[in-house]
Amino acid sequence: MLTAILVDDEKDSLTTLTTDLKYYCPQVEIIAACSTPLEALKTITREEVDIVFLDIRMPGLTGFELLKIIGEIDFFVIFITSSEDHANAVEAFGIRNANYLPKPIDGDRLIEAVKRVELQKSLQLQVQEPSEAGTDLSIVTSRSSIKWTVFQDSTDYIFVRNDDIIYFQSDGDHAKLFVDQPEYYGVKTADKYIHINDGLGRTADRLRSHHVFYRIHNKYLINLNHVVRVETHSTQRMVHLSNGTQLQVAINRMQDFLTTLRTIR
Repeated sequence: MLTAILVDDEKDSLTTLTTDLKYYCPQVEIIAACSTPLEALKTITREEVDIVFLDIRMPGLTGFELLKIIGEIDFFVIFITSSEDHANAVEAFGIRNANYLPKPIDGDRLIEAVKRVELQKSLQLQVQEPSEAGTDLSIVTSRSSIKWTVFQDSTDYIFVRNDDIIYFQSDGDHAKLFVDQPEYYGVKTADKYIHINDGLGRTADRLRSHHVFYRIHNKYLINLNHVVRVETHSTQRMVHLSNGTQLQVAINRMQDFLTTLRTIR
């Protein structure tokens, strides 16, 4: 059984989608049908859900903007769109836990989209099962591997797997995001980073619930899972990351950094 939340400002569309799901996908339990982005935000952050069927174009807040506010994406998203441009935008994200359905919704495509979620969820459970007998760290790491965070650059919304985040670097009021396999996210800059609108402080606040992120310096926020070496005896106290980058650790944060690092290793 899968649980779902439906989000669409058109009540007729909500009714049709509810009817279609009950007929074509009886394994999906609808726990809420929301007609406003605000209602959807309250429901999604309160309920544990497997799938969110999300209309893209809504008054006041688009589906993409709603996901950015939520921040942590630990559910599957099926975008509902009547615009081919929006459909192409969803495909351009290249993310593995999102799909889209054009309006009017075709029954076969709805079945296919739900089956895709079932398959991906099954694969994720297989990955998590071995870690359940391990330490709390193993469970947290396994869970974080299926979570995504939405960032915004100057023109687009970018869905990034938390495990792919290597580090952030402050850039004035904004930040540079360095990821594993940057080509996967369409990164074309020579320095291989994504320029995001949020500053480092705001980014650190958004990721605070993920204990694998640590601010080693006013300029840097790193993913502890990508640390491969720490120079504790050098005068500058450097941390080496999985992409070959070396960053300086602030002297007054070194001891707490090492203590935190030991708790997750």
